Amino acid sequence: QGKPGRDYSIGFSNAPGMKIAFNYDAADPEARAVLRNVNFRRALSLAIDRPTISKTLAFDLMTPIGCAWAPDSPYFDKDSGYLYSEYDPAKARKILDDAGITDRNGDGIRELPTGEKLELIWDMYAHDLFTPMSEMIVATTKEVGIKLVLNEKHQTLHTNNYRAGNFEMTTEDFEFYNEPLLAVEMWVPTKPGSPYFHKNGFEQGGFSPEYVEYTKILKKASISNIEDG
Repeated sequence: QGKPGRDYSIGFSNAPGMKIAFNYDAADPEARAVLRNVNFRRALSLAIDRPTISKTLAFDLMTPIGCAWAPDSPYFDKDSGYLYSEYDPAKARKILDDAGITDRNGDGIRELPTGEKLELIWDMYAHDLFTPMSEMIVATTKEVGIKLVLNEKHQTLHTNNYRAGNFEMTTEDFEFYNEPLLAVEMWVPTKPGSPYFHKNGFEQGGFSPEYVEYTKILKKASISNIEDG
């Protein structure tokens, strides 16, 4: 028991959530074309029912958010941080329809205009939280015409594969979300083989103009931080 008159409070600290990483240099050229398509990525995010996942698996304590810096990070921007993080399957379908990503043969799975199917292998490992969360995501994304195939492996093999860039989609803890400049190589190409989701980026350049610009900004911020420190 606390001493009389003592002022204290009890709260929750931030904890990393499950990160879904896309391999922009996936070995399969069809998978690579899907993963590099921004309309696919936006629609997939909108097809994830984050509120239901939070209620079902975390006592409704999760913060539904996209892959952004944490809300308590000095780099967090609310306007971009929550982009496409709401559950809106109708909006997801419209994005795909407007981009010409439709189900052409009636099998329930959409295809890109170039013919690649929206079907990807999602590597993961057995996890008390990530496994049921992934299964819920597979179910809701399928409703908008995106097929994700869970490929569960032993955690050691899973880790070796993602570090080697041997995956299409993968799952890990979302880390370095408060201070990205402490691990810039996790986000952008700073040396051959980094980051793990775009291992060819250093030698061949970023997979999109937006990612190239993002790389320049983050590298400049990192260098400025060191020089000013």
